[in-house]
Formats: sequence, C-alpha cells, structure tokens
Amino acid sequence: MQGFFNGQSSVAKVYWLGFVLSGLVFNGLYKYINYLYLTEIGAAWERTETAHNLLLAFNVLWVGVLLRALVKSAYNGRTPGGWGWIAICLVSVNFVYTGFVTFTVLLPGIYNPLFLLQAEIRELNKQLPQRMDSETVMTRVAVEDQNLKYFVTAEFEADDLMQDHLNWEFSNESPGGQEICNLMKGSFSGGLKEVVYVFKYTNKTLSAGLTAEECSAYFAALRN
Repeated sequence: MQGFFNGQSSVAKVYWLGFVLSGLVFNGLYKYINYLYLTEIGAAWERTETAHNLLLAFNVLWVGVLLRALVKSAYNGRTPGGWGWIAICLVSVNFVYTGFVTFTVLLPGIYNPLFLLQAEIRELNKQLPQRMDSETVMTRVAVEDQNLKYFVTAEFEADDLMQDHLNWEFSNESPGGQEICNLMKGSFSGGLKEVVYVFKYTNKTLSAGLTAEECSAYFAALRN
C-alpha cells in the first residue's frame, strides 16, 4: 500500500483502482447522505450534516493523495505519456472541483456560480422522487430563470390559512427562512434570484419562497 501511494504502481492502477473505484464508493455515500437530508429532522438532520461535511473533507484529502501518487507514478523513471497526462488532468480537475464544492458547503457565504448549483441539482434529481415523511414527497428540483425551485407533493388538503403559513415559514423572519438565507448566501452572490418551494396539495397548488433581496435585508439587519 505504501508503494501504491509513493509512485511504485502503474498510472493505470492508481487511476482505475484508486480514483475510479473509490469515486464509486464516494458517490454511493453521497447518495445515502442526500437520502438522509430529505428524510431526517432535528438532531438526526444535524448529525447528517456533520457526516456530510466530514465526508467532503476526507474526499478532498483522498483525491489530493491520489493526485500525488499519480504524478509520482507518471514520473517514476520516465516522463508521462499521453495517457499519463490525461489521467493527471482528470484527477486534477476533480480535485479542484471537489475542493471548491467543499468550501462552498463549509463556508456557505463563498461565491457559488449557477453552473455549479445546477450540477449539484442534477445529482440530487437522480434520487427523486423521494418520500420525506408519511405525507410529503419531493418530486424534483430545478433551476428556472435563475430561481431554485423545489417541487413537493403533499398528500392532504390545504386549508384557507395554508398560504399565510407558508409565507411565514419562508420569510426572512422565521428560523427556517433564515437558515435558507445562510445556506444559499453564496448562491445568491452567484446569480440566484430566489428559492421557491412549490407544494402540490390534493385540492390546490401553493408556493412560497425567499428572494436574494429579502435575504440581503436579513443580513443587513444582523450587521446593525
């Protein structure tokens, strides 16, 4: 194993066994964590968030170690050929991408461009629809006209007060709304205009959301 990480294995072995195979394992773990994000609440959700952060940090460290091993293998008594340079470039791009995603998760205020948000949404949609609890199912997520939209099916009727309730839940004065502002701060800086939840009840469809301007007002109030 020590030889594997110190350039004594072939480029192909480091790439396919180290990078590709471990990538499949990481993808499986991320899918499971996404499932927990959609289904857990309270303290269990917070534990899931901690596990996600640790997994991201380890992922970056692991890819960095593999990149070092790959470069040492490519230069082990020779200069890299075409395949060697391709493998190094692929792992380098993954290292930069994974590192940036990790920073945007650990430090949500970091600028997060829309194309990265869309890439994250594509991965999330692979696991949808997903039942969140006994009465709600998240069906899909989309970025439309610079708005992030979550589509949820609620298997019960909405009463006349439901819209007012949603407006409060997704305002910059509620704890839930403030958490959305904190989590999406970097994406708002990257061009996102609004986070919208669309609830399809058995008798009607209602929606509520938070705009970038509303979250900016919340952050401004915190500074005062």
